[in-house]
Amino acid sequence: MKFKEKQKTRGQPIVSNLRKTLKKPPEVGVNDVLAPAVRGLWNFPRLLALRLARMDSEKGPAARKPLRALPIQPIIEPSPMDIQIATLCDFAADYNGKLVISGTFDTLAARAVPVVHPACALAMRFCFTPEDAGRHKLSINIINEDGESLDPNNMPIEPEFEIQLPKNVPFLTRNIVMNLQGLRFPEAGIYSIDIGCDGEILVRLPLRIVQVSQGPNGESQMS
Repeated sequence: MKFKEKQKTRGQPIVSNLRKTLKKPPEVGVNDVLAPAVRGLWNFPRLLALRLARMDSEKGPAARKPLRALPIQPIIEPSPMDIQIATLCDFAADYNGKLVISGTFDTLAARAVPVVHPACALAMRFCFTPEDAGRHKLSINIINEDGESLDPNNMPIEPEFEIQLPKNVPFLTRNIVMNLQGLRFPEAGIYSIDIGCDGEILVRLPLRIVQVSQGPNGESQMS
């Protein structure tokens, strides 16, 4: 009997014997691979807390100090003086602290150059705070496109003034009206009125000078 069984075994194909010997490896899913990592991430906060508690117990109660956030110190830079209103106009006046302005403009038209404007006013309204207390120098200059002063002999105009605010007063407003007479503009183009204080320009007002001519039907045309 044993001899016959051995013969049967010897008679079987080699491929069938290999199929029995080599077993198919088990299939591994994605969940089987990611599950241990996910469990590790889920338990990470608890393990970290246990580790920190063990470190605190090893150092002793003296080493346990509460963590305090450091205060953030804001960077405060000095702001320039606040000028609320600045404009060229035909007329301006201070009436009991109220600034009266009439006929603001930014363009002068003439048929010939040079242009001489007989009279106008520069109206300004400042707002002072306690940080502005002290003596200051105002600067007013009219310049052309090349940065040259319109009247080098008389400009810039630099009046000095002093600011003093009463106690418990958060701000103080003041109106300044400067009358300008006989301004002479040698040619057409863009001019600027620079208003500054203590060497710093606060406002630059553009002023356009245009030359016009009369058309065939009597209308004005810019040349």
